[in-house]
Amino acid sequence: MKVFEKLNVDRVASRYTEHALFRAPHKPLLLLSILELIESKVITENRIEPSSDLVEAFWSYTSKVPQGRRMHLWLPFHHMRSESFWELIDHEGDVSNKETQPRSVRRLR
Repeated sequence: MKVFEKLNVDRVASRYTEHALFRAPHKPLLLLSILELIESKVITENRIEPSSDLVEAFWSYTSKVPQGRRMHLWLPFHHMRSESFWELIDHEGDVSNKETQPRSVRRLR
């Protein structure tokens, strides 16, 4: 829980509304989506893939946080690399060190 409390999120208050506590909600909403899918036994292993179930869960949470910015699933997936508990694995099974963002769920997959 302490690691979750200290997520590395964008804290530039002018970019986000008070509904998001003036910080980027992407990572927390992705984690809520993942936890929901674990609880419902859709995710059963220590491997999180950008599935249609995850996209749907993520959108259900993001629709509840009014934003001036559109939220994309690939954004927190990519930026979670900065967290100690997350590794982004490429299609060959190696840890991805790519700095460029995938810019779509299709490219993320």
